Amino acid sequence: MPLIQHQHLKTYLEKIRGGVSYPVYLIFGEPFLCDRALNALLRELLSDTDGFGYEPFDGAVADVREVIEKLSTFSLFSEKRVVALLDAKGFSAKTDADGILKKSKEKYDIGDLRSASRYFLSWMTASNMDFDNIVEMLEEKAVKGDSALYGDRAWIDHLARYCKENDLPLPDAKGDLRILEDAVRKGFPEKNVLVITAGRVDRRTSLYQTVVDHGMAVDCTVPAGNSLAERKARDAVLKDCIQEILKPEKKSLDPQAYAALCDMTGFELRVLKGNLEKLIAFTGARPRITLKDVEAVLSRTKTDPIFELTGAVMEKDLEKAFFFLNSLMQSDMHPMAVLSALANQVRKLIAAREFLETEGNGAWDRGYTFKRFQEKTLPRLEAYLKQIEKAVGTWPTGPPENGLSGKKKKKGTENPVTDLLAVRGGAGAYPMFKLMSASEHFQKEALISALVTLCGIDRRLKSSPVSPRLLLEKALVSICRPEETALMPCERR
Repeated sequence: MPLIQHQHLKTYLEKIRGGVSYPVYLIFGEPFLCDRALNALLRELLSDTDGFGYEPFDGAVADVREVIEKLSTFSLFSEKRVVALLDAKGFSAKTDADGILKKSKEKYDIGDLRSASRYFLSWMTASNMDFDNIVEMLEEKAVKGDSALYGDRAWIDHLARYCKENDLPLPDAKGDLRILEDAVRKGFPEKNVLVITAGRVDRRTSLYQTVVDHGMAVDCTVPAGNSLAERKARDAVLKDCIQEILKPEKKSLDPQAYAALCDMTGFELRVLKGNLEKLIAFTGARPRITLKDVEAVLSRTKTDPIFELTGAVMEKDLEKAFFFLNSLMQSDMHPMAVLSALANQVRKLIAAREFLETEGNGAWDRGYTFKRFQEKTLPRLEAYLKQIEKAVGTWPTGPPENGLSGKKKKKGTENPVTDLLAVRGGAGAYPMFKLMSASEHFQKEALISALVTLCGIDRRLKSSPVSPRLLLEKALVSICRPEETALMPCERR
């Protein structure tokens, strides 16, 4: 059965109208894209039922036996029955345990102990806890995790006592997965459909293979790395989502407004949607959303750790950089992807310093506003970049590849000769302004030295048994506090 990308879902939905459907669907990946795909699928599956016959379950606490029972019977109000298991666990070894505990806290705060305890027990299972080791593991989480969530132990202790006093058992996660997998294999009555959404998915699991063999999977993942192709893929998704939200309102977004919106929001599509709705309301009948609108309405809400990490580096805030590095490592970001993001940022800073030193006085003054940057710096920057492009055009075979070979690269694979060209090719002048502002805090010689250190770390990540986290911490120190680099230990595991 098919595995399709979310961009191609529309084509498949047309087939549903012709009577082609599956007994089970799995939608996985980026939460906003999953929600969008789920709503589109439900509209088609329930198009002739006026919305009746849909029964959603929260995958964090759902009783799998109840879900299967619903799928094995017929609806009283509709010929079709669609049962959804939302944000299901079990498709990956990694589970957002903190997210489950937050739901438990929300239910606890409104006095719903029964629901709070179900989320609490699910959180314990996801965290590999039991009632014997919960105190010890909570102390560890209070140090390493979200202090706001784990710092107040009173409500957690209360829920733990409530569960023990009422003999509430811990969920059998593995047993539930086997039951669900067996049910998918056996199938459901005709016109009964199971829809599953999930964040992380390990395609090697037996449950994933079973679902794909008997139904359809919709891949809503978005590349998280920092290569040019991955950044372009994220940018395409952002623009598509923005267009989808603004088009019905007959509004458009200025390039500078787009750049500022992305800088404040990051790749958080649900937050982006909320911010766009605020901007739509703020601008009223005006058709264009400007940079001034974004600055007036929005505050920084970006929470993507890769952007936060590079942002902390731009500020030379080592403690904050360590914090976001920890977030990235916990979310299974590959160490080489983190190092690549750091190297890209350093190269851009070097290019910015080179421009400022080449152009001399008048190109930039400390404390420039964005308006002043547009008036004074940007024209000189554009002229500077055109000179570089013109010079590159005289090279007979293009820039040497890896500094060793003069062979010409294949058509379509050329990279910008200076990283300022890469920034300029992005979302407008605003990223340039932020880069110039940040470059005030760095010296070019120190940045070049940091880049040499990053090259050495690249080799060690690929060939040595040294802890990747320790090597990446040294990378951060080499950029933010180069004078301390030699003091960093790098030989222990």
